[in-house]
Amino acid sequence: MNRAVPGTILERIVDDHRDADLLAASGRLVPSKFLRQFGFLSDELAPIARITTRTTQVTYPLADDGATSGPSADSP
Repeated sequence: MNRAVPGTILERIVDDHRDADLLAASGRLVPSKFLRQFGFLSDELAPIARITTRTTQVTYPLADDGATSGPSADSP
C-alpha cells in the first residue's frame, strides 16, 4: 500500500466528521504515526490509559439476513 494512502483516507474521514465528539480507530490497519498526526491517542499509553478501562466491543447485524453464522437468539 502506498504510504500516503492511509494518511489521505484518515484526513478525509476526520474532515467528514469534524463535528463528532469522538472518533475511534481500532486494529492495526492504520499506522500509529498517522493516527497521532490527526490527534488520535492510544488508550494503552498515558494519559488516556490512566483514566480508561479496556473493553471488548462486538457488533451484530440489526436485521436477520438469513446468515447462519454467529449466536442465535433461540440457542441455549
